[in-house]
Amino acid sequence: MRMIRLPKAVHDNLIFLIAETSSQLEHLERFVLYGDAAAGRRVLDRAGYGYNLRSRIQKACWDNQRGKRAMESRVRLQSIESVAQDLDHITESARQVVRQLSTRGELRVDESLFKPIFKHLQTGLALIPSIVESAESAKAIKLGRLTDKIFRRHQKVEAACIAQVKKSRADDFAAVLLAAHAFEQMGQSLFDISEALLSAVLGQAINLTRYDSLESLGMELDSENQAVSVKTVAETRSGSSISGIIDPETDQITAIFKDGERKKLKEERDGFQSWHDIYPGLAPRVLSYKRQGDSAALLIEHLNGMTFEHLLLNESDAALDAAFNRLGQTLRRVWKETREKRPAKAGFMDQLHARWSDILSVHPNLSLTNGRIGALPVIGLKTLVARAKRREVPAPFSVYIHGDFNLDNILYDSVENRISFIDVHRSRQMDYVQDISVFMVSCYRLQVLERPERDRILSLALRMAALAKRFAKREGDDTFEFRLALGLARSLITSTRFILDPTLTDRMILRARYILERIDRCPEGSEARFKLPLQELFYE
Repeated sequence: MRMIRLPKAVHDNLIFLIAETSSQLEHLERFVLYGDAAAGRRVLDRAGYGYNLRSRIQKACWDNQRGKRAMESRVRLQSIESVAQDLDHITESARQVVRQLSTRGELRVDESLFKPIFKHLQTGLALIPSIVESAESAKAIKLGRLTDKIFRRHQKVEAACIAQVKKSRADDFAAVLLAAHAFEQMGQSLFDISEALLSAVLGQAINLTRYDSLESLGMELDSENQAVSVKTVAETRSGSSISGIIDPETDQITAIFKDGERKKLKEERDGFQSWHDIYPGLAPRVLSYKRQGDSAALLIEHLNGMTFEHLLLNESDAALDAAFNRLGQTLRRVWKETREKRPAKAGFMDQLHARWSDILSVHPNLSLTNGRIGALPVIGLKTLVARAKRREVPAPFSVYIHGDFNLDNILYDSVENRISFIDVHRSRQMDYVQDISVFMVSCYRLQVLERPERDRILSLALRMAALAKRFAKREGDDTFEFRLALGLARSLITSTRFILDPTLTDRMILRARYILERIDRCPEGSEARFKLPLQELFYE
């Protein structure tokens, strides 16, 4: 089948950006048409995610234009880069709408005027992936013509507004309002140009708010009046950017700079402080924290070490064994020192339910409802989740957990034989099964297909389960395996929002269904006798 051939990094991030844009428009529609304030806040809070996806696409396009490439390939990459920029502009426009309408209190708009615009926008977004996959010019033309409907609908909205103004005998006001809007757009363009020039000067994608935060935090470092030098380290899925502050004398990273949504960074700052109080040295020290409006910036200690994902994929068995043994010792000590008799209920199915829309944005064809295979009835995934929710049982005690225990949030320093935790904004007193299930699924979802490497990855997941099971037995935690099943089902399904490979997605959904069906068949009151065939589940 003919298609637009794109590098994987460009293709995958483009699909995620389309899904993110579609999701933001859904939230915007609820805010504009029905006054859903929470939906409006979500549009504002997701600002960094679309920006980071666009930046990844831009970087991948630039990287793939190097060397001897045909002009056709260069034009294709440049065109896709423009698509990514325009998608990001749509999300920025969505935030402008929220900000404008939020200042007007309980303003309600005419649904008949605005609802068609949302419909046309979503129809257009849905066309983009099919154009990329099929490379059909007719579909591209259809998308272009669809925009005419949006323009005509805008004219109707504009005419209705002017008519309302005329009733108030304020024709001049209408003209000024329209002119002000045009000037506002010109100013926004100049602002975008200034940020582009700043990025060119610094050699990395950066906005003015982030630059101001970085500069103010850099003042607190002893740089002997030398200019702050930064190096991009990572970008989180939640929209935060992570950079390393470079020592101008040694050219080594001396601190880590993070910026993003104020609420998330405040939670992370508090998480670092909590870990410092509970287990000093396990998480980085906070060097400085600055807030500015809805954004914030955090400067934290740089810790040496490799992530468990790097260890798993690149280092020797001996290195991985040493790291896991140290991790096990660290976890057991943390669990022992923070154990509280108060029961803890993770609410795995509630966590899953909160992520349905994000999952469906990436996998719109995922079947959730009841169905049939021939004469055989098939229970829908949503029904299984609802039934599992009613079966959730609390852990008999609580411990302090990481909260986002993925492989790339755990560091191991082989020189110091030390474990460190990063990205700790979800840390809290909770059921330790939450961390165990997330760790195991973060292993499973790694897209490595070669059998020896795959076996090594899955073996690590089972070692973590065995470690936790031994702890559960010593502590008299009889329902550990039942809760682990709930946690695994939750993480297997929610992790598919980060995966485009249909084969891997299907395997994860099928395993989650199998677990939920076993939970459903377990008689009430028999949770302590529940057994999960982990070996069969994790090995293909």
